[in-house]
Amino acid sequence: MDIKVSFIIPTYNAAGTVRETVESILAFPLPFEVIVADDGSEDGTREAVAGIGDERVRLIACPHRGVSAARNAGLAEARGEWVHFADADDLVIPGGIAEALSRADDSAELVMFAYKRTDSSRESEELPLKPGFFSDPAVFRDLKDRLLDVKFSANYKGRYFGGKIYQYLYRREFLAEEGVHFPEGLPFAEDCVFLYDCFGRCRALNVTDVCGYLYRAEPGSASRRYREHHWEEYKDMLARLTEIEGARPANTARFMYQNGNYVMQQAVIHFGRGNIRAAEAVIRQVLRDPVYHEAVCALHYPDFTRGEKVRNLLARHGLAGLYGRWLRRTCGI
Repeated sequence: MDIKVSFIIPTYNAAGTVRETVESILAFPLPFEVIVADDGSEDGTREAVAGIGDERVRLIACPHRGVSAARNAGLAEARGEWVHFADADDLVIPGGIAEALSRADDSAELVMFAYKRTDSSRESEELPLKPGFFSDPAVFRDLKDRLLDVKFSANYKGRYFGGKIYQYLYRREFLAEEGVHFPEGLPFAEDCVFLYDCFGRCRALNVTDVCGYLYRAEPGSASRRYREHHWEEYKDMLARLTEIEGARPANTARFMYQNGNYVMQQAVIHFGRGNIRAAEAVIRQVLRDPVYHEAVCALHYPDFTRGEKVRNLLARHGLAGLYGRWLRRTCGI
């Protein structure tokens, strides 16, 4: 029997959650396989998967090389017509995935559907496009731009949508023919790079308003906690996107400016009053970086509030001490 969907789940020390994630898929009404690509877990994750006892669930034991390498290993083993990537602490909604597929055109290379968050009262997250079939190259250029169109000011009026890899079905033949894969060695925002590459190569997309995924938001996730090398990771991400695009992507200035500010804010919150010098060292690193300085200078003052203009003036002149004092005050520290 031909496999309709390959569900790929990367794991690393996910013994407490992975079984529930896998079992949420087992009611999928079409032929499927679940590939758990374990990234060198040390906590019994592999035993938890083996204990499920379903022949449709396969475990791939990988060396510890990161989530991108694990997803790529799972993709290399996939046999389904479509591929879906789930995280090991979330839940798949099988009926929603099946319904999304039933609405897809034969030529579609990607299928986008809605998802829910556990930290939101909304029935599902807003889709960036109305339900339908899209093949206009301008649509895909717009989606690429919107991935990086982050809220850089209180006056922001952009159209950012924060694409998530788990709200798509990918035609496996499309990924193979285009050579799309996850960027290994990038420990953060690898999903954004992957989607950016997909949008740049996709020729046909279906959008449906059915909900196929439940994202369990956790306050300690990698995107929310302080990371020692976070600014360098953002720069690495930008380098990967530039390599894909062949030039600096649209909205680079907004993206690097806002995320530089985020890195500095997280450093102030993390170190608090106990280690002001460490926080200021991070601030100095970002403010003096040519990438951040270029981003600050590329954005126009009418876009900013009065307080943001003062902050930017400090940033332009590299005044880390004053900038840190301003951040501590705004963070209530």
